Amino acid sequence: MDTSDRKIIDLLAEDARRSLASIGDVVGLSPSAVNERIRRLVASGAIKRFTLEVDPAALGLPITAFMLVTLPQDTEQAAFRDYAEAHPAVLE
Repeated sequence: MDTSDRKIIDLLAEDARRSLASIGDVVGLSPSAVNERIRRLVASGAIKRFTLEVDPAALGLPITAFMLVTLPQDTEQAAFRDYAEAHPAVLE
């Protein structure tokens, strides 16, 4: 990973919808070169996913709650995580 890769990651962290051309203008690469670097960063696991931040009020969700969940030792944590991620009321 070089300085261009790190700058691409920084730019995507600020705005994951930023265009390849815009990123290329900042880092001095063509859009196709930026696309190839992003593809390699994803393939290597350096970029795990592209996410978004939502405004709960704009979605008509009047309450924001942060919860700490403690599971019994014999509970399958992955199963709970899968359930929570699939639930429509869980945003993150």
